[in-house]
Amino acid sequence: MRRFFFILVLLVSVLPLSGQSCYAVAYSDGVAAYNEGKYALAKDYFEIAESCPDRPLSNDLASWISKCQAAQEEAARQAEAARRQAGTGRKEDNRICVGNVCFDMVYVEGGSFVMGASVDYGKGGVERELPFRSAKVGDFWIGRCEVTQGLWKAVVGQDPEIRIGPIGDDYPMEFWVWDDVELFVSRLNALTGKAFRVPTEAEWEFAAKGGKKSKGYQYSGSDDVNTVAWYNGNSPGYHSMRVGQKQPNELGIYDMSGNLYEWCSDVCWREVVIFDDLENPGSTIEMEYVYRILKGGSYWDSAEKCRISARIPSDPGYRNSAPALRLVLER
Repeated sequence: MRRFFFILVLLVSVLPLSGQSCYAVAYSDGVAAYNEGKYALAKDYFEIAESCPDRPLSNDLASWISKCQAAQEEAARQAEAARRQAGTGRKEDNRICVGNVCFDMVYVEGGSFVMGASVDYGKGGVERELPFRSAKVGDFWIGRCEVTQGLWKAVVGQDPEIRIGPIGDDYPMEFWVWDDVELFVSRLNALTGKAFRVPTEAEWEFAAKGGKKSKGYQYSGSDDVNTVAWYNGNSPGYHSMRVGQKQPNELGIYDMSGNLYEWCSDVCWREVVIFDDLENPGSTIEMEYVYRILKGGSYWDSAEKCRISARIPSDPGYRNSAPALRLVLER
């Protein structure tokens, strides 16, 4: 508005010297500014021209003003995209929307890393985190936050089944059994035309460690669990918290330590001993069903279980309050 009045005062002061009409000067300067890509300035000139007393009644400037506004918004959008890309030092993050619910996927440049307990063993690490070993992952995108209840509703078309904990669109979706995961991912892919999936344990751990920007933290983003995780030492209630409330890790990813466990696609088998004959006991070993890996710890766990290397097996058909879902995208 201040610029508008400055231009108006300038026009009034120079018009007597130029001998040109108010409308002619404002209109020609507006066209020149528009052609130079100065859309905000051009819009000011056209608005002045619209208010000039000598404006031709047949000349409607509304279309010019509308064009300036649209060009200004497009320029702002392109500038924001360039700012985000330059600011992160990586490929532009993907923002994906389903209806009016949007979520961000963070780009992770692939690489090699040490997977498992490593130096964490002895700091709460347990045998299932060993042996630590070299692993390698390719490039991928991973969810900045866990899948929320709002996104579940947008994709599945119904309220989530919540038995414990708060209900709200910005809270993580809980109680995922593997059938829920498959239903959600298949519908999301159908709606977006993309190929979302569940992360492998290696992808999850690499992203939690900060990828190639890793600073070697014990938790995802810090050695101070309180800054990055909701766990039993700081959770204000016996329930999950809104996503993205704690400090993110080196890649800008939230809640990979604490809040809720997260599914990985990796499987391990449960061996069940079955006695064929109780009077003449002999046994056979059968694979009863598949366990899948959960990572990240939760709000009811100790800090040790929120370490990046911590892992537990879980029955994919057992519904409890632990598992959440974080998406991965390859293309």
